Amino acid sequence: MYHYYLFIVEEEVYQDYFYKSGIIARFFKAYLNSPSRWDLSKQFMYITKRIPINKLSSKIKFETINERIISLTQVHQLPFNSKLISELELVDRHCFVVDNTQARYGWISPMNTAHLPINTSSEYHHDHERLTHTFNRCS
Repeated sequence: MYHYYLFIVEEEVYQDYFYKSGIIARFFKAYLNSPSRWDLSKQFMYITKRIPINKLSSKIKFETINERIISLTQVHQLPFNSKLISELELVDRHCFVVDNTQARYGWISPMNTAHLPINTSSEYHHDHERLTHTFNRCS
């Protein structure tokens, strides 16, 4: 079984942390492990947005943990061409997924290249080439 958590983050967080997805993943994991910690809770409320559940008509069954977290358990890995992912992308492209089963995470949509900083370093090119529809591994 695969267990996923989906979050929608604020535009500013998406822009600032798109290429720092490991930081976001570690934060969400810390919050999920200790949601009653006031510091994590306050940060979580600041960086996430409500998920408009009423705009999702997917036949994939998911659970709403609260208005800012969708929990999804699947027998197989979640395909990124699934109806739920497509709907979330249409509702708000700033969606972040944490695979709690295999310690993987990532954004469901690539960043719009109009917002990318001009940088010619090889590190930038490596990040720019990375596919966002493939998960990263948490360390």
